[in-house]
Amino acid sequence: MDKQIREFLEYIELERGHSQLTIRNYESYLTKFAEFAEGQGIKDVSKIDLELIKKWRLALHRRKLSIKTLNYYMIALRSFLKYLSKTDVESLVPEKIELADTPDREIKFLEEEELKRLLETNTGKNDKELRDRAILEVLFSTGVRVSELVALNRDQINLERGEFSVLGKGGKARVVFLSDSAVEWLDKYLRTRFDQAEPLFVSLKLKVKSEKLKVTQQKGQVIAIEKIPELAKFGETNIAKYNYIEHGIVKVLCADGSKGLPQEAPFDKILASASALNLPKELVEQLKNGGTLVIPISTSIFKITKDKQGKISTEEYPGFVFVPLITENS
Repeated sequence: MDKQIREFLEYIELERGHSQLTIRNYESYLTKFAEFAEGQGIKDVSKIDLELIKKWRLALHRRKLSIKTLNYYMIALRSFLKYLSKTDVESLVPEKIELADTPDREIKFLEEEELKRLLETNTGKNDKELRDRAILEVLFSTGVRVSELVALNRDQINLERGEFSVLGKGGKARVVFLSDSAVEWLDKYLRTRFDQAEPLFVSLKLKVKSEKLKVTQQKGQVIAIEKIPELAKFGETNIAKYNYIEHGIVKVLCADGSKGLPQEAPFDKILASASALNLPKELVEQLKNGGTLVIPISTSIFKITKDKQGKISTEEYPGFVFVPLITENS
């Protein structure tokens, strides 16, 4: 009997596409049945009869199993017998195994006002509430199972179209749709994600670790300027991995940055990573009162600070070498 059980488990995995959880459960149910049958002196599937099934049911019942669990055992056994019949192996006709009647389940649901109160317990005032609100919105707007939700990755979600595809039971894919509210809360949540983890929802421990990746507040923006096209593209590709570009936090420009970017000024902070011959006055002018400019000049790094009254102070840190700052004409 063990040989047929093993072949049956391979069949439901390869041909029927059952999940690993279902396969493990079936293996457990059928292995216990085979051990019971052997204790009754039956090792061949051709000897399985209603009398053996009756004794097996009684043994399970005396273990104080619920009707629902007992039926799981019978479903597995019936599926096994169907497989034997399909492969022309003589055994008990599967239709002769009946399932026990189960009481009707009472369907419980939330009234609209109750659902509203549940959602509004998470107002998004912190990372946890923001994540939990997004989870609830997705669950209630799409009807996905919790197991399907925790298996979602960020790249599966299309916020513009308000939909995504999930892989359900039996490996079957289906498309589900997000409500406007779910899209709004998901977008808010994803704007706080600065990690590289693929899952759509992550633990707060991961989010805490990712805080070190933040370079600006949500309302701020970093503008990176690179004159060499290949380097600009390379930088943009790497920055995109952290969702900075997608969420408008970082913008990469391929241009001459030696004179700054007057159309976007003033700036809180300006950082140059190439060495200038002299301090560009344009960069100082584009610095906001209370801002800081850090720039290599010759073999030193200079920290230029403009206080709230516009007064300039300079600190020099010698002993560094940088690539030269190239201009439009160089």
